[in-house]
Amino acid sequence: MYSVIDKQTDSRSYGWLGVEKSDITLTLVEMAPDQFGINFDASWKGLVSGHATDGPFQVKGNQDTIVHQNPTIRVEISDWSVDQASRRISGHYRIHVDLSAYKLGTVLVYEKVLAGNFGAQSPSQMMEAFARALETA
Repeated sequence: MYSVIDKQTDSRSYGWLGVEKSDITLTLVEMAPDQFGINFDASWKGLVSGHATDGPFQVKGNQDTIVHQNPTIRVEISDWSVDQASRRISGHYRIHVDLSAYKLGTVLVYEKVLAGNFGAQSPSQMMEAFARALETA
């Protein structure tokens, strides 16, 4: 079982009169110490309906990757940040799908920031984090 850091759902409508709908949930997880991944859960309805889940896919930083062909699905991760001192991670996630076959072009179906704390902290790490927070307050 992986430790969940953050989970965000993006629900969108697009196409003519918004008849195409998608609900996509990405879950940022810690797969092992300092190894992170994304779980994917998507459902869509309209001209074509379906549901897919997969993951976790390991994430190591900023990337722009084609993860599926026909339709082409491109995942873009930017603003990737892992702060080891405060045990905090964040990234901006976007998913683009080429729906040209349905005369919709390329559609942005997901855009969210996933962020949160990771890793179990020892009592001394907790005290250090508390001391840093007091210094900046």
